[in-house]
Amino acid sequence: MRSCICLSPSNGFQVFVILVMMIHRKKYDIVIFGGTGLTGRAVVEDLALSVSSGKTSGISWAVSARNCEKMVKILHEIQDSNETGDLSNITVIEADVKDETSLRRMTQQTRVLINCVGPFKSTGEAVILSCLSTHTHYLDMSTESVFLERMQVKYCLSAEEAGVLVVGSCGSKSLVCELGLQFLQKNFPGELVWTESFGSDSGHSGHSDSMSCMTWDTLLGVMASSRELRRIRKTLFESVFEKKTPKYRHKLKSHSFRSHPLNGWLVCVPPSYDIDSDVVRRTQTQSYIDNNSRPVQLVSYVTLGSWFRLIPLSLHTLLFGPLIFLLSSFSSGRSILSCFPRFFSWGSFSRTGPSITTSNFEVVLVGKGYLTELNTPEEEPVPPPGEVTMSLRIKGPEYAHRTASSCINQAAVTLLKERDKIRFRGGILTPGLVFRETSLRQRIQKHGISFDILNSI
Repeated sequence: MRSCICLSPSNGFQVFVILVMMIHRKKYDIVIFGGTGLTGRAVVEDLALSVSSGKTSGISWAVSARNCEKMVKILHEIQDSNETGDLSNITVIEADVKDETSLRRMTQQTRVLINCVGPFKSTGEAVILSCLSTHTHYLDMSTESVFLERMQVKYCLSAEEAGVLVVGSCGSKSLVCELGLQFLQKNFPGELVWTESFGSDSGHSGHSDSMSCMTWDTLLGVMASSRELRRIRKTLFESVFEKKTPKYRHKLKSHSFRSHPLNGWLVCVPPSYDIDSDVVRRTQTQSYIDNNSRPVQLVSYVTLGSWFRLIPLSLHTLLFGPLIFLLSSFSSGRSILSCFPRFFSWGSFSRTGPSITTSNFEVVLVGKGYLTELNTPEEEPVPPPGEVTMSLRIKGPEYAHRTASSCINQAAVTLLKERDKIRFRGGILTPGLVFRETSLRQRIQKHGISFDILNSI
């Protein structure tokens, strides 16, 4: 019989119970919080399939949601539509981001918490505080730089002292990008200096699918918080990081629009909205401080397809771009933009999003550098990087749900099984820092994500 742990309003007895339970060993290895949402359901389904197929073994897990009845129904649906085996023994823990006591009751029972409750900017901090107080490692799939960097500024020392790893973006493309970049660095015949990322989501027919409205809403939130992000980032790179990275004469320049033989026409992701570059920059900065390694510069592009789509999208951006920025600056304007994603984005985003069953994603990383390794990170030869070029292709099933779920679940499993390979005792960290020496890339390759070197010139 499936159990459902519910909490009534806090009182003295509950506080006493919580303190007693904290003394004992944690009951679960992994708890997935927010299992009733679209993303959370995909994470639950992926872990259930992974455990039943034997790809993941020796893991005890539970799920948590605000509505236990709905969560139980979803577990039944997952069991009926997949070969997951019997899920009736999976415990459902009731927890609400607005109820601090329920959060503590949840986090104290698990070694690792996977947080799927967004938007993280408004809900994530309470969950992280609960994890810090109960010494529970925390993973999420946030793509909100303002949230990730604000948490690092506020709680980096607290997480280190508590011995808690708080790792954001474990289900975003940032994790795949970081693993790919490390793979590229490891195989690069010389000194890697520049990397360009070319990403696309497409169906089997090869056309680019529209992205989901959740991604659109996140983008609107990023636009609205751009001023706050600049203030937080100034504090992060001036106060939290112990030293500044070198300033190079040869900077990797971006192009608003460009073509590529592998990907067709592309549009550059503006630096202010490029979560991959933000995460990579934090990783590279900390690696420079810790290991005196050269920071790799990254610029990201998104595939548009043929020039038939490029021309109308360019005109649409010129006409509606200023209006979108204006509306995104206040809540009622963002509500209007959120209701009509396809119209305001010229079909790039939609309420339906990409097809989960037929879509796939592809990221091509093109690295450039010098044939000979440089003596110091500050050294910069007169000619710009380009003596050696190497390309890496990363491919997998639909990203927002299928691949993202596999990535964050395997990140949790890796943290549990390879804790001795993670040199950080605790902290607010990036996936690239935490999983650098682990087998996470090999683990997600078993779930249909491939990393292939295309060429080296």
